[in-house]
Amino acid sequence: MCKIIGQQKLLNQLNTYTDTTLPKTMLFIGDYGCGKHTIAKYVAQNFNLDYIEINENVSAEDLIDYNYRPVNTLYVIDLTKFSEKQQNQFLKFIEEPSSRVKIILEAESEVGVLPTILNRCQKLALEPYSMEELQSFSWAPRANDSNRLIYEFCSTPGQLLELAETDCFANLYNLCSHIIRVFPTLKDHEHARALSICTKIANKKTSVRKFDLALFLDMLAYVAFEDYKTTFADFSLAVYLAVVEQKKAILNKVVAKDAVMLTFLNKLWELSRT
Repeated sequence: MCKIIGQQKLLNQLNTYTDTTLPKTMLFIGDYGCGKHTIAKYVAQNFNLDYIEINENVSAEDLIDYNYRPVNTLYVIDLTKFSEKQQNQFLKFIEEPSSRVKIILEAESEVGVLPTILNRCQKLALEPYSMEELQSFSWAPRANDSNRLIYEFCSTPGQLLELAETDCFANLYNLCSHIIRVFPTLKDHEHARALSICTKIANKKTSVRKFDLALFLDMLAYVAFEDYKTTFADFSLAVYLAVVEQKKAILNKVVAKDAVMLTFLNKLWELSRT
């Protein structure tokens, strides 16, 4: 069994369970990349359970087959991949599992999880990682002057790994700096050009995830405030205040992230016109 870094409080709680007291259904709640899958595999190994992840292609017939599988099995369901409507298909599976079945559900927060599911789970929270814990991973970059800022924006190993292994962080910093510098200089008829500057966060080709959007907002707030401290530009302060307001709305509601991104960029454009 591989060594798990961090999450000692959760591990201690899991280690108090026995084969008979381990909850039938648990909900792991934690930020993107915090190790929910890793802890789920730890549970499977520790309690001698087969480990099966249920993907988006699951059918009602599959769930019936899973429930009557002849060996003790841990089923892992990442609820972030399922809409509230799709989550309904799991209700019977969660409510009436066979004696051989254990279930771990995964979510980044309770927002977007059906109340009927929340009421049937033992909720267990995964905590953010300290900088010291993140640095203890063998692949983690050194927190020197050139990349120390990365640690200010990461609270989980998955986030750190994503930013450290690609140019995403540098691209994102440059993108936010470009917004602060360029938006106020554009003419009124250049609205389309303004939006085209950053229609994809850090040049990502896929739909915007919550982590991407939160990271973008955090970085934009950081860059805007740093600029305001040196230039006292009204636009930089307005952007910082807008981010603070927008992030709360985004991260506490179930929203279409791409649509939110477009709406927010339009708001930045309007701020740059005042």
